[in-house]
Amino acid sequence: MGLLEKPRTLARLSRLWMPLGRRVVIVGGGLVGIELAEFLSRRGREVAVVEQGPYLAPELAIPRRWRALDELRRAGVELLSGSAVERIDTTGVHLTGGRTLAADHVVLAMGAEPDASVAERLAAAHPDVRAIGDCDRVGMLAAAIEAGARAACAL
Repeated sequence: MGLLEKPRTLARLSRLWMPLGRRVVIVGGGLVGIELAEFLSRRGREVAVVEQGPYLAPELAIPRRWRALDELRRAGVELLSGSAVERIDTTGVHLTGGRTLAADHVVLAMGAEPDASVAERLAAAHPDVRAIGDCDRVGMLAAAIEAGARAACAL
């Protein structure tokens, strides 16, 4: 495994350098958007999350959601639910209602759907193939790791 393929090395390097500006707006407040907001805020970015729906991270159980959102607020992440993006241009992200969020970079984190097509084709050739992670269902990274560990233990 090469130096840059090791997860710990990449995590350390991403704290020193990341090709994103200081101000990042994430459009989409589901699991991917929330995890990305946590990751970026820990690396010194000013982060705002914009979610059109009434709730952020609706996929999470309520106690976990409250804890995650509280941690993000404490880290200074601006969380905006019930906010629709009208347009994105060089001045920032324009929300309906007239508010503009300044942004060096905008990340679209919405519309994730699981894709089990590869696992299904492989399972047709070999019965021990298991779909895990986002090809099974979109979820938190920890759940994907746990599913991988369970699949490995079942071998």
